[in-house]
Amino acid sequence: MGKNTGVFVALNVVLLVFFLKFIPRVFELNGKAFVGEFLLLGLFLAVALIAMAGVYFDLDFSFPLLLVFFAVTLVNTLFLYFNFGFRLYNYVLLSFVGLLGFIISLNKLDKQKYPKQEPRSIKHKLPKNFESFKVPDPLLKELQEKVSDPNIIFEDVEFEKADQKEVAELQKYHDDEKASAEKSSKEKPKSSIKYSTAYSPGKFVASKSSTSYHAPKCEWAEKISKKNRVWLASKEDAKKKGYKAHSCLK
Repeated sequence: MGKNTGVFVALNVVLLVFFLKFIPRVFELNGKAFVGEFLLLGLFLAVALIAMAGVYFDLDFSFPLLLVFFAVTLVNTLFLYFNFGFRLYNYVLLSFVGLLGFIISLNKLDKQKYPKQEPRSIKHKLPKNFESFKVPDPLLKELQEKVSDPNIIFEDVEFEKADQKEVAELQKYHDDEKASAEKSSKEKPKSSIKYSTAYSPGKFVASKSSTSYHAPKCEWAEKISKKNRVWLASKEDAKKKGYKAHSCLK
């Protein structure tokens, strides 16, 4: 269950309150209304058990199923209130727990769809020819700010044509900048430090059963099931694999 422990407990409380208030209301009904709501109660219990088992075992279907479940309970509560004279207190409480469950499920579904990716640290990347070399912290910060997109992570940092003079100039510039505001007008020394970026799991996405590739946030890309997704590193990679750019990229 892992990171879903708190959500699992919260949803169990929401479902417990819902059923404790809903079951007595069902047995207050008569005739066809009772039969219909009794069958619906059985369906609610079955769906809730399956969905919560899915949450416990971190299965992908659990939160979409709970989203539908709470949406149906809200509609049914509204139906009972207007047709069978639910007390306002019961209606408000059932609506509240249904809406709370819906919001929790929607929030978890959104996080499941777009997981957060953090950039990796680059402090361990040092030039091979300088054992005592230390990348200045302001420079590290500057590199990190250039990669503000959470989907881009550092893959490598290359120090090309670096020499003692360049390292000394960079370090002196940043030390002087800290010590005096007057140095801010000086031209910043050019650095030969280069870095490359990589998209994880890929920059573009395509389907195994299609010939087009999309941006990850394209509405068509979101419809591709996980098992059919093909991640592509670049447009060149997509072209090599026989995919054409979708209209979302033009």
